[in-house]
Amino acid sequence: MPACYAHPEQTALHTCTSCGRGLCELCRFVVGAEPRCPDCMLAGRQRPPESKNPQYSLALGAVAVVFLMAFFVVAALGDSAGYGVLFLGALICMVAGLTLGLTARRDANNKMPVLAIVGASLNGLLLLLFAVLICVGMSKGG
Repeated sequence: MPACYAHPEQTALHTCTSCGRGLCELCRFVVGAEPRCPDCMLAGRQRPPESKNPQYSLALGAVAVVFLMAFFVVAALGDSAGYGVLFLGALICMVAGLTLGLTARRDANNKMPVLAIVGASLNGLLLLLFAVLICVGMSKGG
């Protein structure tokens, strides 16, 4: 169980909706039915904007895989007209997915959501694979 940010010996029963810290009963203030910590109450902090959804990172990784498979099919067929579009689509999906995964908002315990970690890892590995394939292709072509 997470501990209260101010009283580590106490179990956190609530989470501050402004900063995400764990709160015990002693530290919890209620503002409009939302728990807040003393620091956020004094600073007048409001609820932060909604975080980026970690599922998007994983979805973009899956889309990037589809783009890469289409890229290889087009390459196997020898149709060079579709190379650029598929290459750019895969690259955009991988970079966006990696960025979304790495910038996902951490939870109250300062841990990354599992889907964000999986999505960022998938997109990072795809980017690495893409870079290796480009280097191999350039060395064989030149």
